[in-house]
Amino acid sequence: MSFKISHFSKEKLAELTVFMNTNHGLDNFTAKLLNEKIFDDPDFNTDLTVCSTCNGKLTGFGMAVLRQDGLGFIKLIAVGKDSRERGIGRAIYQVLEERLKIMGCRSIRVYNSNPNYLLPGVDPRYTPALCLFNSLGFRRYGETLNMSVDLKKMKFQTSVNEKKLLKSGVSITRAKLSDGERLISFMQSVFPLWVHEVKKMLSNDIITVFIASKDQEIISFAGYDGNNIGAGWFGPMGTHTAHRGMGIGSLLFRICLKDMKKKYRKAVIPWVEPVCFYSRVSGAEVERLFWLYQKEI
Repeated sequence: MSFKISHFSKEKLAELTVFMNTNHGLDNFTAKLLNEKIFDDPDFNTDLTVCSTCNGKLTGFGMAVLRQDGLGFIKLIAVGKDSRERGIGRAIYQVLEERLKIMGCRSIRVYNSNPNYLLPGVDPRYTPALCLFNSLGFRRYGETLNMSVDLKKMKFQTSVNEKKLLKSGVSITRAKLSDGERLISFMQSVFPLWVHEVKKMLSNDIITVFIASKDQEIISFAGYDGNNIGAGWFGPMGTHTAHRGMGIGSLLFRICLKDMKKKYRKAVIPWVEPVCFYSRVSGAEVERLFWLYQKEI
């Protein structure tokens, strides 16, 4: 089977959507989601976005990005089920690695390409992907997981705790456009890795980030629909270290879930570390496991 690797263009987005839903079955794809993952990535590079075709038919897709810190990421790589074991995935990867190397990249990770990422790692149920990355010399250096909350079963009573915090001078509101400048300033100072996602939340038709303020200063935030928009992803969230231990974060989390319930049946909490916190506050359960891979080049 002969195949050709070439640049991927936006005109192929509809075909890629069908291709991904057919061949990447643990995830659901829309053209809007793929457009966000590919063309809306802040580091999108045409040379790092390729596809393979055979007789005009899409047989594979691969995308990489080089972040500002010089770390490269494979954002997504997929091969058609009827085209596997023919070297397509390896060929796509080798093209991306060589181009990343020319750009100065010396280390590549797989999928966890914060701030714009589809998955926080490789789901081990995608066994062909595991085998590919192992054969390419990647080493597994850790794991992470996603949790989920069944929103239709939950009742989120927040008014009592909001009043308690208000007595201590802390108010919680949905961010407004007029809050944008000071919120981004807060993010750049305290949580710089999440600036991109918060900007996305501020740009949604209905703003999807909530803030806690004291003495007119933002001290905490939480939001959703900042990444994988339309898929019901919560986060990120964070509280300034000087104001932790007051229950602000857990309250913001529940306020977000209450707001998400208007739109989604389920909330996904990705890339989780404090598993017990989310379980205690919302009854969240572990939904998916991901393995983390890296390769020095």
